[in-house]
Amino acid sequence: YYTGLWIVVCLASAFAAWSLLNGQSGRGLGWAFVGLAILYNPVIRIHLDRDTWAILNLLSLVPFVWLGWSQRTLRA
Repeated sequence: YYTGLWIVVCLASAFAAWSLLNGQSGRGLGWAFVGLAILYNPVIRIHLDRDTWAILNLLSLVPFVWLGWSQRTLRA
């Protein structure tokens, strides 16, 4: 379950980073997604304790929510 979730988050982060870094705006957010893609890379894992991962999992929501909110306000 977790490996599949890591693959989805890694791929979504990599795609978001690629899209944002190739565009004219959102470069800072693009680099945040590069960091997330590296953090959730299922091939070369970063081993941390459970409490640290819990905090990182919650903090990882911030760029995704920010991206979703910015895309929502651009279309409105």
